[in-house]
Amino acid sequence: MAVAAQSVLRCDAVAIARYLKTLPPIHNDIPLPLRYGVIESIAAKLWNRDPLLGRTPVLTYAVGSYANLPPPSMASIASGLATAQWIVLGVGLILLAIVSRRSLPRGAGGWMRMIAIAATGVIIFAVGYFIDATPTIRVLPPDKIAEGATADIPRPDVSNIAPARAALVQRGRYIFANASCAYCHRNDGSGGLKLSGPFGTMFTPNISPDREAGLGAWTDAEIARAVRSGVTRSGRPLFWQGMPWDHFSNLDEEDVVSLVAYLRAIPPVGEKVPPYRPPAPDDCEIYTFWTNRNLEPGCR
Repeated sequence: MAVAAQSVLRCDAVAIARYLKTLPPIHNDIPLPLRYGVIESIAAKLWNRDPLLGRTPVLTYAVGSYANLPPPSMASIASGLATAQWIVLGVGLILLAIVSRRSLPRGAGGWMRMIAIAATGVIIFAVGYFIDATPTIRVLPPDKIAEGATADIPRPDVSNIAPARAALVQRGRYIFANASCAYCHRNDGSGGLKLSGPFGTMFTPNISPDREAGLGAWTDAEIARAVRSGVTRSGRPLFWQGMPWDHFSNLDEEDVVSLVAYLRAIPPVGEKVPPYRPPAPDDCEIYTFWTNRNLEPGCR
């Protein structure tokens, strides 16, 4: 009976697979953050004293499904407004140059001053564009950018473990660094970055192997289920735009096993993150992610 039941289940699985292959493909875009205007971007990077590789302290995203959204999207509207700000700044510089030219004395001295003013405006415009656009692979080598961002991601010592296990840990580090795990949960796995929106306020979990603050008490199967199915140890669903398990469900079994092996091998961090807070009047109107430490609930 058991063999017959397994055979039936296998046939059902094959039938479902064949049916799914007949469906039209749907491209599910990964959402880009809504763009800031140039003034806000430059001000944020200068305020954080990292104009070259600095990132804005807050990223905002549209909330909803990204499969085949009809235009115009909120992202395209935000991009258009950011472009319009550049146009306004450019027109302002041109008008400033015209007004300055009329107020300058005539003759060679006036023209020299006009050229100096125009050159200063061009330099200011170019520096502003450079700060606003970086990091960008057209200006900076992408491998150097990645090197700087991932240099302090832990490299566990695998010299004293079995070669097969060591290979899993090393592959797990690669996945941790390249699948955005490090970005949201920080390079050491301590988490604590804030997300706020219509869903309330939550903080990215500590996924280091600490038993109290992190995943140390979780089983491998519970970690794998959270990664691929968005279900916590207690059975609670994870917010799909906070934990993009719908994309991570495409990881194959070896990738998930490797990631779990790596999370077991990194140093534990005993820093607990604040608990989730249900929706409140001071939450952000749009999905907002803080890239620096901010332990206050709400949109501030």
